[in-house]
Amino acid sequence: MLDTHVVLDWLVFREPAVQPLASRLEAGAVRWLLAPTLADELMQVLERPFLARWMSDLSGVRAAVARWAHRVDDPPPVGRPDVHPLCRDVDDQKFIDVALHHRAAWLVTRDRALLALARTTRSRGLWVVTPAQWVARAGGR
Repeated sequence: MLDTHVVLDWLVFREPAVQPLASRLEAGAVRWLLAPTLADELMQVLERPFLARWMSDLSGVRAAVARWAHRVDDPPPVGRPDVHPLCRDVDDQKFIDVALHHRAAWLVTRDRALLALARTTRSRGLWVVTPAQWVARAGGR
């Protein structure tokens, strides 16, 4: 799974640190899970005016999302730490909930609130990592 920042790094900013992950995703070696709530957030961010100077073709970015995202359902509401760990940023909780519900192996993020849950989620089979950590741990597999 990818958070919104990592998707922007990949599809808008062409950040080199994300390219190994993007290459694996585009080759079909890994899947990017995208639930409706995550897609809504991504589209809202993509439509923000400040991104226009980096993104000349919003329709091309939307087409890439449609092509590469593996659509999944939103999980039922959880909100209990005994079911899923709680993120200190309530806006980011949806990433943890979707990842755990769909048994994602990875949540690739640069978000500190999500990264703070890395130790807790690891015992549940979810590695919350930065793009560089993903490359170091999974990029070669």
